[in-house]
Amino acid sequence: MINLSQQVGYLHETYNVMIKQNLPGEDKPNQFCLITDDNEDHLRESFNRIVNLQYSFSDLFGPNKSVPNFFHSLITHFKFARYRRNHLRPLLKDPFVIFNVEWMVENFDITPIILIRHPAPIYDSFHRLHWPINFDRLLRDLPDSVEREIIQNSGLLGSKVEPTPQVIGTLWSAIHRKIMTYQQDHPDWLFLRYEDIFLNLETNFKTIFEYLDLEISDETLSKIYFYTSRGYFPSEKSQVDSHISRSNLLTGWRRRVSDADIQLLQDQVESHIYNHYYTDENWNPHIDF
Repeated sequence: MINLSQQVGYLHETYNVMIKQNLPGEDKPNQFCLITDDNEDHLRESFNRIVNLQYSFSDLFGPNKSVPNFFHSLITHFKFARYRRNHLRPLLKDPFVIFNVEWMVENFDITPIILIRHPAPIYDSFHRLHWPINFDRLLRDLPDSVEREIIQNSGLLGSKVEPTPQVIGTLWSAIHRKIMTYQQDHPDWLFLRYEDIFLNLETNFKTIFEYLDLEISDETLSKIYFYTSRGYFPSEKSQVDSHISRSNLLTGWRRRVSDADIQLLQDQVESHIYNHYYTDENWNPHIDF
């Protein structure tokens, strides 16, 4: 939606290691990108090239020579060239850099927006699309912290564990504990609950665009209303899409997540973290537009 402004160039989940062609080079970061003494120089260089839109076709295609990546690299090469030619600001959407936001702000002067979301729809996405979690990799680099303790004490460690309610509850708690710390330390950053954006689209998107120093026109607002009322929804891993109502974008997960799985999620998430953002009523939402 922010990319509708025409003032930014959109970059999709560059540090998502499940998308092999996204980050050039052989040395991929862990599933959740974590800055350490061993990888800081490499990640600083790669991130600098990302925010300056400097990757070329050879950078992208070289480490992963395949027919699909040939076309992806070609498209990305010309897309980056267009972004540079039009002097667009890079817009990076990536949940996998959540533990490094402070490092990114300090080193590259980015303007962060932190999106908060209820654990149940996150579980729905992971479970429906069969995304595994690699806690071993995450713990290998995650420094001593409350987030590390949450994962270590879960008893759910493994190189690739299935996204059960217990696993997602643990991951959600670790991530949102970090977000709580960010809120305390950086009140000037923008923090938004996903659900709240939909409840007042115009006010919230005006806030977002103003925070980013972007223009927002009536035409842009009209497009935002259109796309969020006819939302793209990947119903299966094959990415079959369907047009659904705005209410279903917020509450459709409730039809797919069983009462038993919701109970397991409730038991697993850290209650004080959950209660900081949500109430018990949010486990059974009823929102109509």
